[in-house]
Amino acid sequence: MAFMATRAEAFFARLRDAEDRLAALKQLVTDKTAETEFFEFKGGRIDESTTKKYWSQALSGFANSEGGVLIFGIKTERIVPPEGGRGLDTATDVDLVPKPLQLIQLLKDIHLSATSDVVSGVDYFPVSDPSESGAGFVVCYVPEGKNKPYKAELDTSRNYFQRVSDNFVFLSHSLIRSLFYPKSLARFKLEIKIQQKGTAGLLNQTPIEVTYQNEGNATARDVMMVLSFNKPTVSPDYHSIDYRRIEPHGMGVVESFRTIIHPPLHPGDKTRAFYTLIDISKIAKYVDLKLWVIVYAADMEPTKFQHHFNFGQFEYTDNYDLIPVELFS
Repeated sequence: MAFMATRAEAFFARLRDAEDRLAALKQLVTDKTAETEFFEFKGGRIDESTTKKYWSQALSGFANSEGGVLIFGIKTERIVPPEGGRGLDTATDVDLVPKPLQLIQLLKDIHLSATSDVVSGVDYFPVSDPSESGAGFVVCYVPEGKNKPYKAELDTSRNYFQRVSDNFVFLSHSLIRSLFYPKSLARFKLEIKIQQKGTAGLLNQTPIEVTYQNEGNATARDVMMVLSFNKPTVSPDYHSIDYRRIEPHGMGVVESFRTIIHPPLHPGDKTRAFYTLIDISKIAKYVDLKLWVIVYAADMEPTKFQHHFNFGQFEYTDNYDLIPVELFS
């Protein structure tokens, strides 16, 4: 599936990859470009205290919205567009940053303390103007946050901001509540059962069964479980619904398998996700069997589990021996 860049990402990439960055930035002033939901201009000659406050607002406001680009070095005025309506902050002149690299270092230094939680994925680049003794612009990219909401810790209000049109405004109490309360999420509990029987029964073929239960308060939809023995699986194949027999290979088990589970799992529901036979007699002397499991569901971060089985400690008898192993995210 092709990756679709956000408006902020595309705008940042256009400026970063321009053949002449300086000309591209000055063109924004020539064109009288108005600020939008995803980019903001700021003059370059502001003191350190104001910079910290404003950077904190921008990180919070853009991360709580769709992300955005902040450009230091451009002065704005509120201008009514030709079609009428409300005036918008519009680029009218350059106001270069005296030392672009020094400003970037300041933004990096206060990044961790500027918001709670910390906004990850922020990027910067400087653009110097040789005709102005190295003064220039600083272009900053702030992605949409993955752990909303973000509070502006260095703003005097210590409030939550969002980007609306060409302004950073306070998040309303009702909107903040809707972001995280009531929190409806699925939560998976994984259980692994190993059932043993001696050679007279299953010829050392030991069943392994994996079940999982939704202990959260919301239905898990489009559920997919990816399982792998002795090598972590990080990129699921959404078209694979079969599995391969686990066999010894050299000094370890290296084969892996995947399975897809389509039905929704409602709160409290439990279902068997996987069942197979493994010949423990072939592998017990050589390896501890390591199992990695990743559970994917719609509108959720992946839930990861890991467990090691020490088959060398097992004894083979004619009796069934049930070993439950519970794993929590």
